[in-house]
Amino acid sequence: MGAADWAESSPRRAKVRCSAEDARIRVAEVRERGECPEGDGLAEWVAPGGRGLALCLERRFRAGDCLLASDGGESLRAALMSAPTCGSRPVGNFDRLLRVVGVHGDPPARIPQGFCAKGPGDDRQYWTWRVARGEKVICTVDAR
Repeated sequence: MGAADWAESSPRRAKVRCSAEDARIRVAEVRERGECPEGDGLAEWVAPGGRGLALCLERRFRAGDCLLASDGGESLRAALMSAPTCGSRPVGNFDRLLRVVGVHGDPPARIPQGFCAKGPGDDRQYWTWRVARGEKVICTVDAR
């Protein structure tokens, strides 16, 4: 996700302190443009005209959060940096909302079948993503 993918070219003001428990995105570090780590739940933000410095951002996931997603045919694509209101309608190229139902630290190397299930009778469809540089797995379901 680049600067063009953000709703604004620069944030007007922070809604919460970066260290606040309810912050959805945290600034992990400041680096030169193009040097931020890449991966699911990570992004780089560069201010327009900002002398080559970038904010390396990390999405903080919690159960109950929602994400924008779209069905790409063989796979589901999620905008892991998004944080829409769960009762809202998908926007842009997205056609569904997913709800985070679990965040698991220290996940196994291979996510087994039923990893996200809440019990033996739980037959919901789950989608998982490895986030936080592979240190966590999020479990999501359709947010209907």
